[in-house]
Order: sequence, then structure tokens, then C-alpha cells
Amino acid sequence: MEHCPVFLRGDGPIFLLLGLGAWLARLRAVNDNFVEVGSRLVFTWALPALLFVSIAKTSISATTNLELIAYGLVAMLVLFVLTEWAVTALVQPPEDRGVVVQGIFRSNMAIIGLAYCVNAYGEVALAAASLYVGILSILFNILG
Repeated sequence: MEHCPVFLRGDGPIFLLLGLGAWLARLRAVNDNFVEVGSRLVFTWALPALLFVSIAKTSISATTNLELIAYGLVAMLVLFVLTEWAVTALVQPPEDRGVVVQGIFRSNMAIIGLAYCVNAYGEVALAAASLYVGILSILFNILG
């Protein structure tokens, strides 16, 4: 890794993949159906498998950061309540409110966040980040 160009050490691979996706969409090599099927594959099978394997092969007591998890849970609950309050006053028609709330409080933490953690701190951080994402995903699904 020491001899890799700087761009390929940190966030570069993530941005390369994002750029590749945009380029393929512009070439019409991928369409909305591909995105829908790919997203379902990632969120239904690949991501849960990654989280499970990452958590299962590490010592939970060594990687658990209860303060971080508690902060994440409380922050998400506060964001959800504030969002619900704000959209009630700002979003019309009322049937659009649920979509706006989902768009605000749910995040790409599971996909982009895990990639950043691994790029920044290596495979060691994957277990701690996987536990955090797994627990917050439960909250996301309850609130959703």
C-alpha cells in the first residue's frame, strides 16, 4: 500500500466507483431496472452477509464501543422526532411526508460509511463499524 498513488489509498476507490456508475448510466449501459435489482441484491443479501460475517469473526467485547452506539441511537431518535415535527409544518400534501422523513433520517451509512471506515482504518475497523451499522439498522427499520 505504501507505493500506491495517494488517490488510491483513501477515498479514491469509492469516488472511482461512483464515477464509473455515473459514466455507465450516461452510456445507458445500466438502467433503472439494473439499479433496482442491484440495490435489492446489496441490501437484502450482500450487506447483511457482510455485517454478519464481520461481527461473527471478531471479539465483540474488544470492538464494542457502547458510547458510540448509544450516541448513534439517541442522535437518530432526535433527528427522527425533529424531522417528523418539521415535515408536519412544511410538507404538503400530507401523503408526501413519509417519503421526506425517510429521505432525511435514513442514510447511506451502511454502504458509504463502511467503505470509508475500511479505507481509513483497515479491516480492524470493519467489525466495530459493522456492529454499529447493524444496531442502527434495527432502529432505522423500526422507525421506517
